[in-house]
Amino acid sequence: KGWVQFNGALGQIGNSFNVASVTRVTTGDYVIAWDRDFANAHYAVVGMVNGTASVPVFAQYNGSPSAASVAIHVCSTNTCTANDPVDAAFIAIGVQ
Repeated sequence: KGWVQFNGALGQIGNSFNVASVTRVTTGDYVIAWDRDFANAHYAVVGMVNGTASVPVFAQYNGSPSAASVAIHVCSTNTCTANDPVDAAFIAIGVQ
């Protein structure tokens, strides 16, 4: 029950619902904080990212999610080198 589209390279949210903030911790690492917390940490997060170079990238959990936020790590598929996505979009669904 929350979604966000953001530019990781610039650290800017384009559009969102139920997202308080997206914080860039370091290259490729972001924390998405929810406006309204989930009931617990057992919710699903899916997303897609587009890298800064013509390198395929993917996103994964960076630690375990909490009811209040989820940490995401974005990296290239060949070496898992941290990557700031030009365009990233994530959806979270669960009980609130």
